[in-house]
Amino acid sequence: MRLFTNAAKYISLYTVLISVLFLARVNLVTGDAKTQSNREPTIYIAGEGRGFARYWKNGKTVKLTDEVRFSTANSIYVSNGDVYVVGNIDDTAVCWKNGNETILNADPSKTKASANSVYVYSNDVYIAGCENGIAKYWKNGVSINLSDNTSRSSANSIFVSNGDVYVAGCETNFSPIIKKDGSRRTRYFAKYWKNGVAYNLSDGSSFSLANSITIDGKDIYVAGIENLNAKYWKNGEPFILSTSSGQGGRASSIFVSGSDIYVAGVEFLYLSKYWKNGVAVHITDGRLESFVTSIFVFNDDVYIIGGESDYPGYGSSASFWKNGKRTNIGYSLNKPNSIFIVP
Repeated sequence: MRLFTNAAKYISLYTVLISVLFLARVNLVTGDAKTQSNREPTIYIAGEGRGFARYWKNGKTVKLTDEVRFSTANSIYVSNGDVYVVGNIDDTAVCWKNGNETILNADPSKTKASANSVYVYSNDVYIAGCENGIAKYWKNGVSINLSDNTSRSSANSIFVSNGDVYVAGCETNFSPIIKKDGSRRTRYFAKYWKNGVAYNLSDGSSFSLANSITIDGKDIYVAGIENLNAKYWKNGEPFILSTSSGQGGRASSIFVSGSDIYVAGVEFLYLSKYWKNGVAVHITDGRLESFVTSIFVFNDDVYIIGGESDYPGYGSSASFWKNGKRTNIGYSLNKPNSIFIVP
């Protein structure tokens, strides 16, 4: 399952003196629990720049590879000042801690793997992905399979709560979808695993994916797509977000802050938006190509990353939106994938 520089806000001495009397609030959010404060946050965004893995810290680019082979950074997490990024170099799954690279493949010369999501809990590092078409996660570098070789599967997002490991992803049932033109498409169905036990979110009769998972107390939230509709599931109960059925909708990321549920996604292929408690908030008008990949809420401000074309036919440039206001954070072909914010 994220460059930008915000102008520092002027804070009077009186405000500072008052603010120190209050404790920072702690909210449970996608990726972890974070302390929220009134200070300007530090914003990390992981992604791909010109075909190479990078992350951005408040707009400053940090390169993760020698930029010889294709690479991408898919997810980022910051814990106790350490920056964890996971992604790929060619077909090799990689974790970078403070820029130091660790290969996750059992045998990079014989296996193909991807690292899609990272989470840190009690100093343990959890990474969700797949290897040779089998969904799995790694705990401190030790792999744990979630499926077997009887079907193809992928683990796309990971979250740990009270020691329980939740992973969202998808699996095939080897019953292809036959299109009107006679061509076939692999049929995936959305699911999640809790401590290795699988729970299906769809019956496999239509194409579905689970892209993002978060936990709030005892509630399990998963965002994804089913039958070209953006949707999320709460404890397995589906909630359709798309306003028009089958019109290229998808939900990329979910975030819970207090009693509010935020989901980022697109509709009509290019119309980027987020939903707050099911109510849509448009961040683009749909005239130009756009996409969104990750959402984060900090001090009631809504941050979304993705991309939008500046001109028709020029492809998308990396962008982030804070409360709907867009900031261009990259050049054409840059793709931000994950956002993480710390006080």
